[in-house]
Amino acid sequence: MASIKKQKGLHLFKHGFSRSRTTGAKVSGTYNSWRGMKERCTNPNHKNYVLYAGKLDDPRWLNFMNFLEDMGERPSSKHSLDRVDNTKGYSKHNCRWALVHEQHRNHSRNLNVEFYGTHCCKDLALAMEVNYPKFRERINKGWRVENALMSCQTTIKRKRK
Repeated sequence: MASIKKQKGLHLFKHGFSRSRTTGAKVSGTYNSWRGMKERCTNPNHKNYVLYAGKLDDPRWLNFMNFLEDMGERPSSKHSLDRVDNTKGYSKHNCRWALVHEQHRNHSRNLNVEFYGTHCCKDLALAMEVNYPKFRERINKGWRVENALMSCQTTIKRKRK
């Protein structure tokens, strides 16, 4: 029991919310991510509360140690907390540490298309080496994915080495 308390104490110190807070210890990125998620979901005064109210699916995550146990440390300062399915809330099974470009692909404004699986338009355009703006424009106009890809095939400009 004493070793568990000691381990928790080390985690508390490492994440900057121990009693030594007055020494100017920085709060960890993992703790900041958790605190931001908790504030958005539970604080009616938070500017984004209306978008996130009720999105904290796991009440265990009101406690930082439970969140840390489920998610682990944030892999780097370039990672942030991301919900895999944005229609669902924050929980162990719906969250991941993601890089900015991964989060941008997981946004409700993205247009996903069916072409041998589901793909974000931008990812598909990059993979097929076609001009993304023209491809997206044609998809928005109701073109079939195959036709839009074929018509954009020769419009990409390659950089010379």
